[in-house]
Amino acid sequence: MEPKAKNYFVLAETSYLAGDKNKAINFYNKAIEFINDDNEKALTYFNIGVIYNEMGLMSESIVFLKKAIDINPIYTDAFKLIGMIYEEVGNYEEALQSYEMILKYKNSDIESIYNYARLLDLLGKEELAIKEYEKLLELDPNNIYALNNLGSIYEGRKDYDKSLYYLKKSINVSYEYYLSHFNIAVVYKELNEIDLAVKHYIRAKDLNPYYDKIYLNLSEIFIDQNHYAKAISILSEGIIFNPNSSDLYYNRACCYSLLDEYEKAINDLDIAVKIDKGLYYWIIADSDFEKLRKTEIYRKFISELNSIKKGN
Repeated sequence: MEPKAKNYFVLAETSYLAGDKNKAINFYNKAIEFINDDNEKALTYFNIGVIYNEMGLMSESIVFLKKAIDINPIYTDAFKLIGMIYEEVGNYEEALQSYEMILKYKNSDIESIYNYARLLDLLGKEELAIKEYEKLLELDPNNIYALNNLGSIYEGRKDYDKSLYYLKKSINVSYEYYLSHFNIAVVYKELNEIDLAVKHYIRAKDLNPYYDKIYLNLSEIFIDQNHYAKAISILSEGIIFNPNSSDLYYNRACCYSLLDEYEKAINDLDIAVKIDKGLYYWIIADSDFEKLRKTEIYRKFISELNSIKKGN
């Protein structure tokens, strides 16, 4: 690197480490004016792109990452960051293309194969996703994330034998991945293996108490068994870890209503609908609130909701 470019590059790194990202970007831009080597210039553009992404300026980040790629078309780290940015904003097609470019140059990169397969699945391209996951497993047979995701795909297809094959293998490789326990619990519930479903839901919540769907699904098992107090207990635990989950409050309200604890039910419905206004339409139709609807406290609650809706 040219001496002037090197000086600005060092100043940029020093500024970045000191927390002054804007100054770091300015110094990197100054360095570019004196850089002759293409690889060094591409690296500098990449560094600017990284900083813009850290600042939440995603469009600016992509501009500089693409500048790096224009100089070095096989700059896979730049493609990877672009893919992550596009995925974060929900542009899965663009993200998919970025991972596809990585695989063009690194067809055995396990992380990129996984991300490519995962995005294919998100886009509803299950057959292609399955092929990519199988390719990944040829390279890394014990990849718990690929095994879990294949299990999830087959569960969605109601192919429970294949689903169990992959999910059991994932759990055998690592008993510590909560999502495999969650997904296998879903399968066991569908197969009416309730004890096994409960066992794995409990393991899943112990591993990750912040995943609200665990408490929701577990409570639904207890509700189906008319064990409303047990359902309330598990939902209350879930609310401690997920205080903004409207579904947990809603399901707990259902249980309170079925136990004729109407004031508690209304309190939970009030919280739930403040988090998710769309629940209003469920509340007025749900059969669990059939008896609750005959009470004055319910009529007052709905009247207040209707007043708010008209005010909006």
